[in-house]
Amino acid sequence: MTAATSLAPPPLRPPLPHASRRVPQLSRNALVPGAGDARSHARQEFSSLEAWLSAPSTLQLPLHQIERQQQTKGREVQRLLLQAHLQRRGHGNMGPALCVRQGDDEVLYTHRRISTRSLKTVFGTIEIVRMGYSHAGAHSIYPLDAALPLPARVFS
Repeated sequence: MTAATSLAPPPLRPPLPHASRRVPQLSRNALVPGAGDARSHARQEFSSLEAWLSAPSTLQLPLHQIERQQQTKGREVQRLLLQAHLQRRGHGNMGPALCVRQGDDEVLYTHRRISTRSLKTVFGTIEIVRMGYSHAGAHSIYPLDAALPLPARVFS
């Protein structure tokens, strides 16, 4: 098993010269999309569910139809809330490079890129935006996958 450590510079220190020449330093804010947007969308969906439950036409429906619709709409609200939660957790940005111990050696992963991964949850499919670190001849490492921890397959 390999252990990964961040090579992100401490605050007020310049970035590592060997990593910053190859990979521009990105601010955390530049990488995290507005989680408020997803929360706002969840609130809108919840308000829509409340309005539907109070509508005169809904008041005429049999209970089993109301339950079915409430379950579907409620699951979507929960999916949106989970999506917002993951957005707030960030992308797993560990800085301009990642140093990974492999046996007695340390390997520097300096190539970074943002990618998106789908994950099927009990609430529905969500998209996870994550930072990947790589170097020539090696598989990418995604710190967010380990931090959550995410399964290798698309199902949670």
